[in-house]
Amino acid sequence: MARLALLLLLAPVAPVALHAQDTTVVYDTTTRKPAGYSPHIQGWTTALYVKTRELRGVSIGAYNRVQGPQVGLTIGIYNSARVLKGLQLGVLNRAQNNRGILRILPVVNAHF
Repeated sequence: MARLALLLLLAPVAPVALHAQDTTVVYDTTTRKPAGYSPHIQGWTTALYVKTRELRGVSIGAYNRVQGPQVGLTIGIYNSARVLKGLQLGVLNRAQNNRGILRILPVVNAHF
């Protein structure tokens, strides 16, 4: 429990690494600007905060935001995708291409 509390305290100042196949993108949480930002992620990512224009693969993070098409799986506390073609698992999941009450769902959201 103490390690989790320490991690949450250090998260605002520590850079977060996003792993996308053979590339590594470092996101500086102090300046809110990514260093070497890749708008297209293909493969898998693990980070506290993931923001990209396109995701094809798997993303695991507390906050996952895909501003374009998401093809694959995201697991996190909050997941958002403009165009979802896959599955979202988390506390709150948003898929803008779903209709009505299916746009924002708790636990799981899907569109195929």
